Amino acid sequence: MEKKSGKIPEALEKAVDQLAMKAMMVEADDLMTLGSILEQLEAIGPLTQEESLQPAGALGRALKRLVEKLILAEVPDSKGALELLARGVRLLQEKIAGSPGGKTAPEEKDFWESLAPLVPEEKPPSPEAAKGGDGESKADTTAKPPEAAGAFEQDLDLCNDFITEGLEHLQTIELQIINLEQSPDDKECINSIFRPFHTIKGVSGFLNLKEINHFSHSMESLLDEARNGRLKVHQGLIDFILEAVDVLKGMILDLKEQVKAGRIHPSPVDLGPYLRKIDQLRKGG
Repeated sequence: MEKKSGKIPEALEKAVDQLAMKAMMVEADDLMTLGSILEQLEAIGPLTQEESLQPAGALGRALKRLVEKLILAEVPDSKGALELLARGVRLLQEKIAGSPGGKTAPEEKDFWESLAPLVPEEKPPSPEAAKGGDGESKADTTAKPPEAAGAFEQDLDLCNDFITEGLEHLQTIELQIINLEQSPDDKECINSIFRPFHTIKGVSGFLNLKEINHFSHSMESLLDEARNGRLKVHQGLIDFILEAVDVLKGMILDLKEQVKAGRIHPSPVDLGPYLRKIDQLRKGG
């Protein structure tokens, strides 16, 4: 993406470019990638607080709400919604790159009109905001994850999707571990293990599966240090990754049994020993 303003945060440009790649490839049944897109849109929000970036922030909030509805299967035409998502991300790229404000461009007006039936609670930014004027910034009215797992008792199908794809991602990690043992310095191999933890974290957070989210987030952070060269990959770390996979697999299988019984109340798990081991590994232990 071409940078036209020195005021645009580099982290924002990078996040939007990554978002664009995912939006072009995601499928409606790819719950993990949708969760990752949702997480990136959430991360973009705090980066668009400056007055000149508020129109981009409004667009990001609308896209976030659209993705939430895709995850919850609340859109009548998922293919059309995915096309709308890709269009919106392209518009977001243009705004971040410094496209002129003022009157809404025809393609942007068409986007908001197409979005309105799906996400009526989100509105386009006012002309004053688009110009960087004194208009008040729009409050974040996007839906938040439920306060309790019980709020998702009517969304058992969504949890079943998470269970199926989560177990597939854990299997991917197990297969990649073989490659990592042979090439512990292979950054792409480390990335291929990092990504499944990252996506499990994203969707479990949306579903408010707190223990799965907490543990996968901790593993993601540990592997982030490894892929950035701050932590050396050794056999002890590899063994612990496999142990972590077993822990997450047990938690997801427990969730599967809960869903079969028509409820979402995961059994408590004592993660203390595993979290302490993560701290030990991060300190070089």
